[in-house]
Amino acid sequence: MALPRPLVEVLNEDALIRICRYLPARPLLDLGATCAEFHHRAQNSAELWKDLCAFLLGDTTLLLHEAAWSEDGDRAGFYQRLFRAAWSCEEFCYDHQMRRSLLASLTKEEAEMLCMSGHTSESLGHLVLQIGGMRNNIAAEDVVNVTVMNLRSSQIFRPHLTADSLKPLQRMRHASCVVRPCLPQSAFDETILVLGGHDANTRSIRLGMPRPSLQRLLFLQVAEEDGSQIRWSEQPAFGTIPEYMYNLACASFAGGQRVCVFGGDIPTIDEEYERIQDRTCCSFVYVLDLPSSTWTAVRTRGPAPDWRSFHAAVAHTSLLDGKDYFITFGGTDEHCEPLAGGNLADMRGYQLDLTTFCWQAGPREHLPAPRLRFGAARFGRHLLIHGGHGNMLSSRDGYVARLNLHTLQWSRINFSNEPPQLAQSAFETGAPQAGVVVGGAQQTLRGPRILQRLVVLRLRDETRLRDGDLAPEESQIATGDDESDGEMMHVQLRIQNDQGVQRVVSMPADLLGALRRTSQGDRASADGLLRLLQIVTDRRAASAQEEPAEEPAEEPGEAPE
Repeated sequence: MALPRPLVEVLNEDALIRICRYLPARPLLDLGATCAEFHHRAQNSAELWKDLCAFLLGDTTLLLHEAAWSEDGDRAGFYQRLFRAAWSCEEFCYDHQMRRSLLASLTKEEAEMLCMSGHTSESLGHLVLQIGGMRNNIAAEDVVNVTVMNLRSSQIFRPHLTADSLKPLQRMRHASCVVRPCLPQSAFDETILVLGGHDANTRSIRLGMPRPSLQRLLFLQVAEEDGSQIRWSEQPAFGTIPEYMYNLACASFAGGQRVCVFGGDIPTIDEEYERIQDRTCCSFVYVLDLPSSTWTAVRTRGPAPDWRSFHAAVAHTSLLDGKDYFITFGGTDEHCEPLAGGNLADMRGYQLDLTTFCWQAGPREHLPAPRLRFGAARFGRHLLIHGGHGNMLSSRDGYVARLNLHTLQWSRINFSNEPPQLAQSAFETGAPQAGVVVGGAQQTLRGPRILQRLVVLRLRDETRLRDGDLAPEESQIATGDDESDGEMMHVQLRIQNDQGVQRVVSMPADLLGALRRTSQGDRASADGLLRLLQIVTDRRAASAQEEPAEEPAEEPGEAPE
């Protein structure tokens, strides 16, 4: 009588891969050690290792590395190398070749699409989308600006709106995350949820006015697979949530069906402001259930961080236990008015178990320099931070760092080459989503200005010499970064009327400089200037109430602290 064949010999390759997809890291390793046959088949399955890389890095980051890394014919070995590099997340390079390919798709005039700050970045499939932010030029209709990077075709462009799309108002200092709501079919299963923010038009008297997109959920869908068309839509939401919020952070979990919001600034007239008035005693998070479109203020336990603004947050599914966690750090623990800032909080990581809603604090040692207005994105089992503005922040030491999402320990990153040159007193503000960083700001003698900036970084392929570098004959190609002197730069003045109402007034930096020189040493002249600005602002406000006027294009001007 013949003995039954082992189960591993009966199962085909697809069945084995399906089984492995449902296993966390530790059980998967244990399964691979059960017998020599299973170990051999798992070790040599290119599809299994590719799926592991996709789970660890995400589809967009995987595509970036598939295009850049060299494959020697051993597909399984290729993805094993990539998985090991992503797992350690230590050795990086700046991909100047990919950057050059993306910039080649733009004319000089179109390069202004890379000029932004206060925006968010998300990835869908082979696309990286930059959403909103303060820019040099805002369209007359004041729609939220979207710039698309197609990594498959190496193109940068501004997509068109579908005929049935809404036209939401431009904004900055909002939050976004990728979710899976019940919406009409589009090119991707995922959708981008955009929450909160405030007006970004520096030439408008409505500059800094919060946007009401929490009690009405704002969704961004990509209608065409190449990213050429997008659709905005709204859905009403219910439950406990402020009407307005900015400088917040959010992340999706439970397979994109739920969203966690922590931190952010709420106008003092909102009923929910009382909940965060004492920022040291905010033991709660806002949680959105997408199927029911319901917000809940969920109580948390454990050593919670102070309520934050200008911070970062990410959610991830642990490879070790399969549970969802929410990680946050950085920013400031002070309430901030639009376009203002606060004292820097440290970069100690805090982890919230999204099943028990219990906080855990990370170690206090070896923290990177504190900062505001920085970018952050998940990279495998780590989170990368990039850039930002802070008193002790160096462009070479700790400018880019990584946080282990399991241990909450910070460590440095090794780069094999240099980034594109950054102007003095400038800093980058974009998130390194799929390794693509866009935008920034610079403090100049004429005031702050928004940078035109693109950087691409990724894991280094150790099998290639000078990985990511351009050839010597290509090294003089234009950088694509903004090198203008900031002509017609506008700056902001915060003025207050007799009733204590504050407004932000924008004016050309050259004009302000001339007025300051005229009134230097003459307090009466300086006071007269402020009174004149107040009168002009009041008249503009009255005119705007009587007859709405078209808002002119914005100018850069979000001032670093």
